[in-house]
Amino acid sequence: MSQGNFQRCLGETLASEGGLSNHPKDPGKLTNWGVTQRTLGEYLCRPATAEEVINLPLTVAEDVYRVLYWDRSHEELLPVGIDLLVFDGAVNSGVSRSLRWLQEALDVSVDGKWGAATLAAATEHAKAPHALGRRLATARLSFLHQLPTWPTFGRGWENRVKGKLRTALEWMPLMPSPASKNK
Repeated sequence: MSQGNFQRCLGETLASEGGLSNHPKDPGKLTNWGVTQRTLGEYLCRPATAEEVINLPLTVAEDVYRVLYWDRSHEELLPVGIDLLVFDGAVNSGVSRSLRWLQEALDVSVDGKWGAATLAAATEHAKAPHALGRRLATARLSFLHQLPTWPTFGRGWENRVKGKLRTALEWMPLMPSPASKNK
């Protein structure tokens, strides 16, 4: 499982998020380090100002990612590589949505909430993380293709998901083939 993999996943996700953005077609509106004004307000437990988003220190953004995404997605309980895919999906589309993609890929009840069935299935699938990672990326892309903002952001999203999948697959331990176990 992925205990202690937060910094590595954070670095991969931040590479896709960039700095200050305020694209008129982005539902997140004003964003810095991938942290929206609404998300920063949730973290601060009060409405955040535009100035606070604009001047958001990277160290605070990192804490936002840990508290609102990593911890809420129970990433430390996921296999290495799967943690990246779920974390990046949570940052990009929300924790509940990312957990729904994971549950869909695990073939368990899809409710967007972490629970015993999701944990048990994730633990079982830790034996074959490569297949799970591919199903998870497919579920995410299928959802993103349906969004009305796909024409504007779709190419970037597709590159992001495919890139994160490549990285996740590289991080995953190689499982011995059944034939090599018999030697």
